[in-house]
Amino acid sequence: MLPLLDADRSIRDYQLGTGGDELIEDAFDAIYDEDGKARYQTERKCRGYLRRIFEVGISKKWVDLGCNPVGKRNKDLDEAYEATHYPRYTWAEVTNFLKRLDFEGRNCMPQEVLALQLIMITGQRTSVISRLQWDWIDYDNQFIKIPGWCKGLKRMTPEAKKIPHYLPLTPLTKDILERAEHYTSSDKFVFTNAQRNRFPHLDPEAPSRVMRAVGNINKDGDYVTSHGWRKTFETEGQEVFRQQQIMLKKQMGHLPDNKVDRAYDFSTYLPMRQDFMPVYESGFIELGLKI
Repeated sequence: MLPLLDADRSIRDYQLGTGGDELIEDAFDAIYDEDGKARYQTERKCRGYLRRIFEVGISKKWVDLGCNPVGKRNKDLDEAYEATHYPRYTWAEVTNFLKRLDFEGRNCMPQEVLALQLIMITGQRTSVISRLQWDWIDYDNQFIKIPGWCKGLKRMTPEAKKIPHYLPLTPLTKDILERAEHYTSSDKFVFTNAQRNRFPHLDPEAPSRVMRAVGNINKDGDYVTSHGWRKTFETEGQEVFRQQQIMLKKQMGHLPDNKVDRAYDFSTYLPMRQDFMPVYESGFIELGLKI
């Protein structure tokens, strides 16, 4: 978005009625005119981010009240398009992927492979696992307590950021953490980069790079990223393991869907998940997962 706007121009000069709002719409048009289906989602996200930026500007008196130049109109409302979702592996496809991971994964950085394996068996976002810290691990109570402010949990409101997410400390999770300790270069983060990187923790893109390196095309011809394992977890958790969706969503770190439940429901389903997650990871071991 920024390369399409004038960085030297005052935010007030972009407000509604100054002509700057036309420049903003031109920037959205430029994004929309790019190639690929992702342009629809990119335009929508940029519109939302920039609208909120001007809302902050209004609250700080940088922009006049009622002069937010970013409307709620989305270009994708003018033209139908097919929404894209993260592709996944079915449970029947997991065996072949694990074979490739065991063979081709030897050419990848060990800490990146271990992070991917932890994503696979826990159903977490890569942004959570890449930022995992040693002091979040509670061996006495057998869980990992991830603070609600952790970026990968996507808890946006101040209230939501106060709600931690708990992961059962299963036998396979402990094995991965023990192995990761040999490769980390940090006393704070469980996973770090083997080479210099802009992050003090593991690059969130690293697990997906491992998948591309070993081959990540599913039976439908789609490229599966590390995020696709969340879809595998929720789908196969119901279809293969016959578990309740609510429990699976709790494991994935989802909060209740509506405001009323978010105000009253603080359940974690942790005892149920502590019983189920070793069963789920045993399923991976039976299909050929090797740490």
